[in-house]
Amino acid sequence: MTTRKRGQYGADSDLVDYILGITFEIWEQGQVELINEYYSDDCQIYALEATTIGAAAVIEGTRATLTAFPDRLLLAENVVWSGDRERGFYSSHRLTSPMTNRGDTLFGPATGKTVRIMNIADCVVEEGVITGEWLVRDNLALIQQLGFDEKASAQTMATQMTETHIDWLGAEATSLLQGAASAAAVGAHCSASQLDFVQRWLTDVWTSSTNDGGDHYAPYATMYRAPTRYVAGREEIVAHYHDWKSAAVRTAAAVDHVIAQPMGHDGTDFAVRWRAAFEPVVGNRPVYILGVSHLRCSNGRIMAEWTVFDELAVSAQGLLTG
Repeated sequence: MTTRKRGQYGADSDLVDYILGITFEIWEQGQVELINEYYSDDCQIYALEATTIGAAAVIEGTRATLTAFPDRLLLAENVVWSGDRERGFYSSHRLTSPMTNRGDTLFGPATGKTVRIMNIADCVVEEGVITGEWLVRDNLALIQQLGFDEKASAQTMATQMTETHIDWLGAEATSLLQGAASAAAVGAHCSASQLDFVQRWLTDVWTSSTNDGGDHYAPYATMYRAPTRYVAGREEIVAHYHDWKSAAVRTAAAVDHVIAQPMGHDGTDFAVRWRAAFEPVVGNRPVYILGVSHLRCSNGRIMAEWTVFDELAVSAQGLLTG
């Protein structure tokens, strides 16, 4: 008789210990079956490339990734969180993954190349179980490091999107562009002034034609889009966002969730889940972006920014018809 192994973490665990612990058990220790214990059967997982429901879908995706990258590590950089055991927790877990491509991927045959990617996973945790997740990763950085063609990879991703997912992307983009964004959910320790700061920052960098957002940053600020994609200095960050705005006829953005967590003596770490949409200069279909940003602030200015969204999935939407 085989005894089913149980995970070491549950409803009584410290939240950060829980997030880091289950990640280590599932990925580094290869106990993929524990996903059945840590994810609810009706857990909705949102990603720009696909939306899925339930622990079984998470297991399938995890096994596929480990087949392609069997030595994948998930190195934690930060967990910004809010909540409590009675009301549930919300965590925003940023990590870097070094890994070697030993098996075929969606984009092509195994290359043998070692790559580094950055992910952020936002999770709702209730009674020791993940009941909702928003997963952002930059697949563009992945295929660039693997040496695959960007347009061909975007086309491959587009062909894998289901009609249901395509409809969801279109509905989300249209809703944003029509000004139907819902109010942001605010985590613990986030004041009205902090929420206002985050909302003004997102509006300025993504949509404003009169403010480039530079006043939100320290002159020496850095922005990381991936371990291999980063810019240094306020002017370069502003230019990065300007390139996105200039590729659109019209843009819209909204904050969906924000956590403010004290950092050091007088700083704040923000975790911001947001959405953006734009009508591209070329193409007849609005494009939707699901993103998460971690902002490290001091004296009312951003010192460092980690912003992750799937730029390859954005390109894939531009190749969809209808």
